[in-house]
Amino acid sequence: MLRWSQIVAILKESFYFAISSLKNNLLRTLLSTLAIIIGIFTIISILTFISSLDKSVRNSVASLGGDVIFVQKWPWIFENDYPWWKFVNRPQVSYEEMQLLEKKLRKAETVSIVAGIYGRTISNKKEHVRNSVINAVSHGYEKVYNFQLEKGRYFTEYENRIGAPKIIIGNALAQNLFKGQNPIGQKVKILDKKFDVIGVLEKKGEGTVDFENSDNIAFIPFNYVRYLYGSYLKNLDITIKVKGKKGTDINELEDEIRGVLRAIRKLRPGDEDSFALNRASFIGDKLNDIFRSLSLMGWIIAAFSILVGGFGTANIMFVSVKERTFLIGIEKALGSPRYFILTQFLGEAIFLCLIGGLIGLFLVFLVVLAVNSFQSDLHLVLTLKNVIIGIGLSSVIGIVAGFIPAYRASRLDPINAIRKTF
Repeated sequence: MLRWSQIVAILKESFYFAISSLKNNLLRTLLSTLAIIIGIFTIISILTFISSLDKSVRNSVASLGGDVIFVQKWPWIFENDYPWWKFVNRPQVSYEEMQLLEKKLRKAETVSIVAGIYGRTISNKKEHVRNSVINAVSHGYEKVYNFQLEKGRYFTEYENRIGAPKIIIGNALAQNLFKGQNPIGQKVKILDKKFDVIGVLEKKGEGTVDFENSDNIAFIPFNYVRYLYGSYLKNLDITIKVKGKKGTDINELEDEIRGVLRAIRKLRPGDEDSFALNRASFIGDKLNDIFRSLSLMGWIIAAFSILVGGFGTANIMFVSVKERTFLIGIEKALGSPRYFILTQFLGEAIFLCLIGGLIGLFLVFLVVLAVNSFQSDLHLVLTLKNVIIGIGLSSVIGIVAGFIPAYRASRLDPINAIRKTF
């Protein structure tokens, strides 16, 4: 069994010979390890982008609420064999259904309704913002939608019940409309009506994917829109959001909603659901497939460079063995065991590949810094996991590429090796 002193000696020899190879054959080594550098840079760059995007998207999906069921006309995931006209003919969810669900559900903590009004212009006396999103929400919506107020307050139950002309605006809307002034108590015009600003949403952190664009969104009482639109309310994008009680299984909550809503709509046992029950996990399942495919594509692209790099490293090691055949013979004649020779050359191959891998990782780090300095939509992070993957992959390439040359070096006959002249 190897002693620590022997292991240290082997590592020192491997390091010495690797450095000598770099110094004496710098161009050859650089060209051979270039493919390793490119391969590690490619795969770690792709993995960094995918992991950063994955984290950002999942944070946004989590903000939708893992314990929230979205009752809607349309499903988020379409099945290939389902006729689209059946969805078109479905009735829109209604305020009355929300009230009945709120009354009859036993596993629900909060039931709220939201109607989306898109592409609207919000203005005050001096400024206006086009293409804004207006969400008409009922009381309790703040409990099912994950947001924080930077200034002001939420609607009172009375304001929502009477449909008071009050509005809560996103942070970007507040900046664009009021230019640094305090928006609270100011008036804005929307839907040809004037509203009092009672709250400003907290700014979304940079580098996040925001499904609902909360910085450019505004909330108004649902009943205001209900009275304003009347029978045309059914043409809006309406969603009933149901949040389960703490500890309630999401599947049990979904089953209860389905049973109650089928009873409300008087559907017979054999009838199909005339509504969709969506939840954030549907998006998460699809994201797993998407990011898995992206990662696979990244590995395939990088594999070609890594394969070439492996052959390049193997070529260097074969040349290194040939150039040092005389020295190998001397070492073996002095009693060096086979494992010492094998480990020496194998360590050299690993060291050379690690140099290429570390250079590739350093280039990824520089790219991450450059990208983050020029944009803030997606914050890239070179994670410790990806660094370990890069180092581990470089080591594996070194082991695979260097084993055969190292093995052949360890099997050389000392007498024949010493007879070699250069």
